[in-house]
Amino acid sequence: LAKSFPNAPQAAYRYYLEGAKVLPVVPRLAAVSYRVCLESIMRELGYSNDRLADRIDALTTDTKRHVPSQIVDTLASLKDAGNIASHDSRDIAANVIEIDQDEVELCKTAIEMMFDEFWERPKKLDVMKGVAAKKTAWSKGKRAAKKGSTN
Repeated sequence: LAKSFPNAPQAAYRYYLEGAKVLPVVPRLAAVSYRVCLESIMRELGYSNDRLADRIDALTTDTKRHVPSQIVDTLASLKDAGNIASHDSRDIAANVIEIDQDEVELCKTAIEMMFDEFWERPKKLDVMKGVAAKKTAWSKGKRAAKKGSTN
C-alpha cells in the first residue's frame, strides 16, 4: 500500500503511487516507476548531474543533508533495479534477470524515507515551531499582564 505524503513534490509522488499500484502484480514495472521517482526527488533536491549515479554520489557528500548510508545504498540498488527493469536484461546465458519483489519493497521504503526526511518532517517541525512561538508569546503576555496588575 502507498502512504500519503501531502508535502512531497507532485511529480515524484505520482511516480511513487504508480509504483505502489503495480508492485504486487509486476515488480519490474514498479522498479521503473520508483527509479523515475528517485530521479524526480533528486532533481527537486537540486542535484542536476546528468547521471543518476552521480546525483546519488553527490547526496552522500552533501554536508547540508545527512542521509544514512543504508538509505543511500538502497537508492543505488533502486537505480540498478530500475535500469535492469527498463531494458532487455538478459545475462550471458540469455536468461531473463528477475526483479525481486522484496528488493523493490525496500526501494519503496527508501523513497518513503526520503519523502519523510525532506518534505514531511520539515513541515511538521515548522508547525511545531509555530505552536511553540504562539505558546511563548501567550506566556510572555500573561506574565506581563500579571506583572502590570501587581504594580
